Amino acid sequence: LNLQYEGMEKFSLFMRTKISLSARTHLRTAENVQGDRVGVVYADVLTYLFEDIARLVESHQPLVETYYGPGKMLPLIKSLQVECDIQVADIVARFKEERHL
Repeated sequence: LNLQYEGMEKFSLFMRTKISLSARTHLRTAENVQGDRVGVVYADVLTYLFEDIARLVESHQPLVETYYGPGKMLPLIKSLQVECDIQVADIVARFKEERHL
């Protein structure tokens, strides 16, 4: 079909959507945290975000390299970095809002 670029764009959008949904789920869960973890709940949310991204990259790298070729992970990772930055900014904004900073 020779539509590698379009395929990678759609795959990138799929991965970014998964990251966004996961981050929002963790943020909603964080709103209800009580007890010992209250002080570090936003650090936990950031950790979950980074772990989710690492897990996605690790599990999808073989698929991307098999069907798109070696070296095709870099554009995908660049796209995921943009989504990561968006989610981190949202998490930090929520933190500042809640802590009145």
